[in-house]
Amino acid sequence: MGESNDTPWCFHPGDGPTPPPQPTGDCGTYDWSATDPGFTDDFYDSMYTIYMGNLNIQGTGAVVAAPDHNTPGGSYFFHWMRDGALSMDVFMDLNDRDPTKIKENMDAYVKWVNNTQNQKDDNNDVRIEPKFEIPSGAPYTGGWCRPQTDGPGLRARTLSNYGNVLVKAGLKD
Repeated sequence: MGESNDTPWCFHPGDGPTPPPQPTGDCGTYDWSATDPGFTDDFYDSMYTIYMGNLNIQGTGAVVAAPDHNTPGGSYFFHWMRDGALSMDVFMDLNDRDPTKIKENMDAYVKWVNNTQNQKDDNNDVRIEPKFEIPSGAPYTGGWCRPQTDGPGLRARTLSNYGNVLVKAGLKD
């Protein structure tokens, strides 16, 4: 198999003759083993701080896509239901699903979900609405791709995972 202009810069050929052909491009020059995560604790701490700045915006429980109103291409100061669900699930993982570390932000997120899912939306089923205004929780009424049906499942998974954390900690109320 020869290289051509459409061959990726680092391509590992699939099953084939024995011995397998060598990777093309620069693949052979990389050391693919690792003994550490590849970044310092300071870098992790810095990224975690930035990440946390996008959670529980203005005490609403919302997760903001971009905390400024001047993102290239337009403001992303909204809560996307699927992105918020994924972010909060990762938040629990980053904190070892320890209720003492996650409860405040997760309870705020639960409150946000309850608020958004009880909003009135004359044009769409609010359960599959992808995007909500911050801080009100009102569904975004502008043009956007709808429906986005992955949000409910991701939201349910995150809330179920949080419920399991609470039950495991004896916080069944």
